[in-house]
Amino acid sequence: MDSEKSLKTQWKTARKAWTPEEIKDKILTDDRWLVRGLLAIYKYQTSIEQQDEQTRDHNGVGFTGYDAQFLSQMVEFYNRYKRLSPKQIHAIRFRRNGKPKLGCYARQLAKIANQEQ
Repeated sequence: MDSEKSLKTQWKTARKAWTPEEIKDKILTDDRWLVRGLLAIYKYQTSIEQQDEQTRDHNGVGFTGYDAQFLSQMVEFYNRYKRLSPKQIHAIRFRRNGKPKLGCYARQLAKIANQEQ
């Protein structure tokens, strides 16, 4: 749990606000940040969206309709087993075309991180 505590400390470090670019860099290079970002976005989904693994409310927070089912399943897997395999991490981090998947959530994650400081 020390690594989890140090990650929370990094996330909430008293400093200038996190930028979307900084968040994107962190989630592309650090598995702990990737998981933390995934969990943070899931937390902002409505309970119905979490249950249905779909985007229902277009409220500017949470997963896109395209990502909702897969990423919700990854969160549920993580919550159950407290781990993700390297293959799952890669599938969460990158789309099939090689472009970053969670990168499109960097703006949401920056807002979340800056609220929690």
